[in-house]
Amino acid sequence: MDEKETARRAKALPDRFADRVGDELSILRSHAAGGEWGELVDDLLATLAKHKAPVTPAERDELRALAEATGEGGKYVDGLTVQA
Repeated sequence: MDEKETARRAKALPDRFADRVGDELSILRSHAAGGEWGELVDDLLATLAKHKAPVTPAERDELRALAEATGEGGKYVDGLTVQA
């Protein structure tokens, strides 16, 4: 995934997960507005894992790919609650 595609996909994350991140939404939107893609992905993963918010297998895979693309490593990906 190139930098432009990473930015496009990451920018959509706050709205896509808005119903699952609670009060963290404003922080995630701030990261997106500032182009802080790595921080956005890392904070989103941490929030989803902390709240045990359900994600689909496809969402998990996309988040893992974005974590790798931003250099965050996705340390929280394995802690996500994945729907069957």
